[in-house]
Amino acid sequence: ISKFQNKQMFSKDFITENDLSTPGSIQKSITLLKKKNIIDVDGKEIRFNDVFFREWIKKKMI
Repeated sequence: ISKFQNKQMFSKDFITENDLSTPGSIQKSITLLKKKNIIDVDGKEIRFNDVFFREWIKKKMI
């Protein structure tokens, strides 16, 4: 989410590029992150509630 905010997360290209299994697994992850109040979803926009956490995640992915 932090690294690919402007991409269509359910697209075939995104799933292949990130070695994910199905759009369902992405949706399940988003639901879990929302329940834990880690992200907020507003329409098609998904954002982290904690800016510092987002930046920490980005650094870990490098």
